[in-house]
Amino acid sequence: MRLHIIVALVLVLSSCLRTLSDKELMEGYQNHSSLGEWEQAYKYVKEGLRRNPNDSSLYFSLALCLNRIDSVGNSEEVLEVLDVYLERYKASILGRLLKHSVLINKGEFEEAIKDVELLEKYYGISSYTLQMKANAYFLNRDYEKAAFDYEEASLYPSRKDRFEALIYYKIYSTYFSGNKKSAFWQAGFLENYGIKRDTVLMKAISEEKLDIKDYEGVPLSIDIEEIRKEIQIQLPLEYSMVYIPAYSKELYYEPRHKVDDLAGLDKSIELLNLSSANITELPDDILGFTNLRALDLSRNKITDFDKLFKLLSHLPSLEYLELDLSNLKYIPPSIGKLNHLKGLSVEGSNISRLPPEIGKLYSLSYLSLRNNLKLTDLPQEIRYLKKLNVIDVSGGGMKRLREELALCYNLVAIKANASQIETMPSSIGNLKNLRFLDVGYNNIESIPNSIGDITYLTSLHLGSNEIDKLPNSISKLNQLTILSLEYNRFKEFPLEVLQVKSIQNLWLHNNNIPTIPGEVADLKKLTHVLVDHEIITDQNIEEIKKRNPKINVRREDSRKYVGGQRRKN
Repeated sequence: MRLHIIVALVLVLSSCLRTLSDKELMEGYQNHSSLGEWEQAYKYVKEGLRRNPNDSSLYFSLALCLNRIDSVGNSEEVLEVLDVYLERYKASILGRLLKHSVLINKGEFEEAIKDVELLEKYYGISSYTLQMKANAYFLNRDYEKAAFDYEEASLYPSRKDRFEALIYYKIYSTYFSGNKKSAFWQAGFLENYGIKRDTVLMKAISEEKLDIKDYEGVPLSIDIEEIRKEIQIQLPLEYSMVYIPAYSKELYYEPRHKVDDLAGLDKSIELLNLSSANITELPDDILGFTNLRALDLSRNKITDFDKLFKLLSHLPSLEYLELDLSNLKYIPPSIGKLNHLKGLSVEGSNISRLPPEIGKLYSLSYLSLRNNLKLTDLPQEIRYLKKLNVIDVSGGGMKRLREELALCYNLVAIKANASQIETMPSSIGNLKNLRFLDVGYNNIESIPNSIGDITYLTSLHLGSNEIDKLPNSISKLNQLTILSLEYNRFKEFPLEVLQVKSIQNLWLHNNNIPTIPGEVADLKKLTHVLVDHEIITDQNIEEIKKRNPKINVRREDSRKYVGGQRRKN
């Protein structure tokens, strides 16, 4: 009898729902879901889908209801519904987070990691995506990878409680990976992180009494609102189209002052140009400029940079500092005191190395080291610059782009042309936010296959290297508009390029490419192709133009002004 009553009530509710407008259905869903009445909310969503079966957005609400009603019993159905939703809204943060949560609860940890990697494909790597992967690795008992990702996540600014939790789980992961000695040392240095000394943990580690059974739940929770804010790419400085800080141009047009002018200047000014002022030591008067945001000290002969950096560390608003063509041959450790700096330029200054303390510039967004011929490598501490958006090492003596650079996940532009670079990071595909990569005029022989994972890359400059083929993954760069391959060792047209549908400018000149395939004309967005000035025939060019009259195929010789051989063997 009771069952008949319930069925009758459901039929009555369904009948009532059918009389509601779409707006009333939405309001009903929102009201019930806000009160946690998920079974009622579910009925409103089902009626909405009955009316609008092609409205993919409703599938997320349906999945959410099913998950809240019974996260275990409905898990398979939730995943099926979410897949329908994510087929259309692939970059949905909420959809990906819900799917990740369901996969974790089902114990499908490897699938959960893949889902986070999809989230990173659209928004880049962040401390929260690192934490989500670390959780999955931890639960999957892949403790070495968990320890690495917990540490990477801890390098980002975060709440004190979350930071401490990340550090603790890094220690747990290290311990359960079998490296108990390292875990003990990490626990012993908690105070270095600003965390209270934990003798209980140290004793448990030393006596090998940590039990994995005590940590089998989901290690660290995810704050949905915080992750939505964090994974959007942030540019702390304003940049021009070619990724030069706006401060640089603003300082250039500022009146140039001498040290003697400081006493009479308005102390509230925000920009100060003291370049070419014959300064050997900056006076303490500078401390009166508490609103100063950008300072140019280029082309001076400062003798004590240790004292300078300590002095500038007391300027509370200073964001940008230029020291180009200065006497800065050695950067002292006190550079680490400028941890509020967002932009630093030390171009053409005969620097031979960077100190480890460069990794303490946690706020740094822009770093220019161009035209430093004696600088052959970056320190491994570069990995700590999690807010770094632009790095420029062009025109210098850099021998490699070291692997740790691929851990600066917020990089948007790498300028490394005209150096001595032979290798690129194999994991460069970690740089999901990278838009601009210039490694032209170096000694590079091969491009890492992971480059195809840089979803938003728009400009790729590989000209004047030793490259004879491209990785197949190049075909995945569906945002790429400029591809520079001139003066390399190509003997055949790189067919991978034909899959890059977004390409607009393709530079192939000064290679041993005998013909350009007609399929190039099928690249609808392609406007300019630069081909070898001697090898490519008129007939080849005319065939391409006939298939697509909008393409400008032009003969070019990149070597005509510098002499030497026209192409490499």
